[in-house]
Amino acid sequence: TSLIFSGCWPQNLATPYSHPLWLLAEGLGAECSTAYSARTTHVVAAAPGTAKALQAERDGKHVVGPEWLHACMFQWHRVSEAQYPARVKQRAGSSASAPARAKDDLKAALSAAGGGK
Repeated sequence: TSLIFSGCWPQNLATPYSHPLWLLAEGLGAECSTAYSARTTHVVAAAPGTAKALQAERDGKHVVGPEWLHACMFQWHRVSEAQYPARVKQRAGSSASAPARAKDDLKAALSAAGGGK
């Protein structure tokens, strides 16, 4: 798996390879890069519609939200990308869907690990 990030941290971040999402991805076995290339298999995007996300969609690559990496970590395997698309962030207090999704993800991870009963 070769991935890049889009909109997950400020563009002027001098050391993206020390960002927690980058470190998580590498810890899961992914190869991370700062530039889109033919080798790129996934774009982890904070929101849909970024230049990198649009390029990946045109090329038939996976575009996922950062939650995908967390789900892979919690479940100890590569989970379906279709369940974790990049999403437009809701304004604070406008929706309970993100916390509810996070709670469901945690329950699923605990269940898959044999716990949480």
